[in-house]
Amino acid sequence: MDSVVVWQRRRSPVINGSLPVIIMPDLDKDGIDDIAVLSYNRPPLSHTPIPTEMVIFSGKSGEVVGSKVDVDSGETRAHLQFTTASGAQYILLHTDTGLYAVGLWRLAKLAEAGLESYLKKEKSWEEKAAETGLIPLHESVSLLKVLLVKGSGDPSPSLLLLTPSTVTLFNTRTRSISWTANTSALLSTPSFGRYNEDDVPDVVLEEDQGNTTKRVLILDGKTGRELWKATLLFWSQSPRPASVLTLNSYSVFMLWGERLTHSNETSSAVEERSSYLLHPRHPQVLLERRNPTQHIRSFKAVLLERGRHACYLVLSGADGAQMEEAGLAGAGPVVLTKRKIKDDVGESSVLGVGKAEGEPVPRDEEELVKEAFHRLRFSDEIK
Repeated sequence: MDSVVVWQRRRSPVINGSLPVIIMPDLDKDGIDDIAVLSYNRPPLSHTPIPTEMVIFSGKSGEVVGSKVDVDSGETRAHLQFTTASGAQYILLHTDTGLYAVGLWRLAKLAEAGLESYLKKEKSWEEKAAETGLIPLHESVSLLKVLLVKGSGDPSPSLLLLTPSTVTLFNTRTRSISWTANTSALLSTPSFGRYNEDDVPDVVLEEDQGNTTKRVLILDGKTGRELWKATLLFWSQSPRPASVLTLNSYSVFMLWGERLTHSNETSSAVEERSSYLLHPRHPQVLLERRNPTQHIRSFKAVLLERGRHACYLVLSGADGAQMEEAGLAGAGPVVLTKRKIKDDVGESSVLGVGKAEGEPVPRDEEELVKEAFHRLRFSDEIK
């Protein structure tokens, strides 16, 4: 079905709109939910800061609802929309001094008196609000990134807070820290999956160990303790880990790296890019599928058919860094490839992790592990 432009504004009151767009209830009562856009300078443009402002648009016509609102948050770096367990909606603002929340009800009221009646307040949060309306959640000038932890079933999901040396799980219900783990030189944005069966998403980290070596860690989402780890070689643009949930309430994890092997013909060192599959019930091994050299632009693991068809999509093309150096950024063809995760099992080697890192396993163990992957059925529940 072809896409249809419902409306567009050629002269927008938004100076520098930033994603994500905020979904609002139907404030102007025309039968369609409305949207709001926040405007601020993201890094590295923060040396010329502009005020953080919000504009509400009619979802039906695109007309501005009320007036532009000054959020008064200082230097904003990123934002998230958040809904509490009671259904109260807030915007989480990552600023140069930490993480703050501001009620959508308050911003709607500033846009036009009376609009706040369509939005809820969270009493326990509002008790901590400053005169500006900002509610301090976690004050830290070293805060680098804030991630929403989805899939726990909790109506008030937790937040993962990243600094240069720590990852912290923040409980939004109690507005307190659940746990903190020390980290060093994270290579990618953390991802999530269920390593154990406690229905709490666990955290997957990649740490730079130097010499193109990375350590992959899985931390318990409840406690922050280490559940699993392995060391892999990596290349600069290797995709971050991903996972797909199974009907057994744990996830299958997919990792990327390089394996240093030796060519029989030349006896010289050859780097081969590989994808790896981890089964939480067989943590002592990884399935390794060696891939032809390719420059991966984007990667995503998805479920296309409930129960069976888990796959991953790879968008590959020319080396982005090399193309940019040649003045051809964005040029060149790209290839989209889809592979079923189970199809990789038969083409993979089973390698040891830990003390037997990289070593082939006995044939009977290899068959046992591959059979465990073939028996998996997958869930479409959010990870």
